[in-house]
Amino acid sequence: MHEQLYACERDIFSFMYAKPHDEVFTVEDFDALGSYDAVRKALSRLAQSENIERISMGLYRLNPKWCNDVPVLPSHEAVAHALARRSHWRILPATELARRRIGLSDEDPNLPKYLSTGPKTRVEYAPGHEVLLVHSAAKLFDGLTNEAAIVISALSDLDKHRITIDEIAHLSKELAPDVKENLIENLSLVPPRLRPIIELICDCYGRSRR
Repeated sequence: MHEQLYACERDIFSFMYAKPHDEVFTVEDFDALGSYDAVRKALSRLAQSENIERISMGLYRLNPKWCNDVPVLPSHEAVAHALARRSHWRILPATELARRRIGLSDEDPNLPKYLSTGPKTRVEYAPGHEVLLVHSAAKLFDGLTNEAAIVISALSDLDKHRITIDEIAHLSKELAPDVKENLIENLSLVPPRLRPIIELICDCYGRSRR
């Protein structure tokens, strides 16, 4: 029994070490390495021995004490993706994060927020550091690729962030052709208020009225 538990610990640590060292893991990530109870016990022992770090309920990462390239704090993005992976949700950065992602802002919000197909979830992953996932029934998750959906998310709050001609020109230049193509092909999924802006970005203004 002890040998099996030790083998599970070893396999879990090897699995984590082989991944990018800023990644956050859930119990379910180790399904192939043992039973649910065996994995939980192994994770608990690894955390007690400080080989790994438990950052929140059911969330783990490599311990930065032992790995020099592990960041001091986990990233909100890694935590959000771990939460989504665990529950089979899809997520997207909400407006403020999405604006930063596509180069319209260089500010990090105090509370990082993601849109999710799951219920509202708020997790503290380090003292004073939280991430918020809010449910969205938007069509963003339907036919758009992830990168195209991020563009829509970034532009979704025009009352707060009025887009300028310079920003439209920036996006028109920087967005990959396949992202533009996906946006135009799924223009019906885009909120009507944003469609003329998307057409300008994709160099096909007036398409929605043809």
